[in-house]
Amino acid sequence: MDKVYVPFDRVMVSEHLWLSEVRCHCGAPVCARSMQLPDPSVVGLFESLRWALGVPLLVSCCGRCVKHNAAVGGHPNSLHLLLAALDVCIPRGKSEYVVFNFADKIVGDGGLGRYPGRGFIHIDAGHLLGLPSRRRWEK
Repeated sequence: MDKVYVPFDRVMVSEHLWLSEVRCHCGAPVCARSMQLPDPSVVGLFESLRWALGVPLLVSCCGRCVKHNAAVGGHPNSLHLLLAALDVCIPRGKSEYVVFNFADKIVGDGGLGRYPGRGFIHIDAGHLLGLPSRRRWEK
């Protein structure tokens, strides 16, 4: 049987999440985070949020290498470095407030950040990695 090559951008992490969405966007040809899979817990949160909202969701950021994390002003201990966080774009036609409130119920004891006017929210499964439960913030 012949081997079949699957382009990197056509690999699915879950039913609605592409590997190309969760990899580091630093632009380096080889990056430590480019081929790693995200934490299954945060993928589950993403799928649950998508189902609850009833619309497709895009991810603007998941995994980051240390260099890219610093370049975007990420926290030095960001869960993006561990692929345990997702920045989810606010879907067209949905308000940030509505998406945040749905995410608040779904994320539960995980982390949830709101970035008014920037077009995304942050969700993470940090509580499963030993961080304090139910972290919420707005920047």
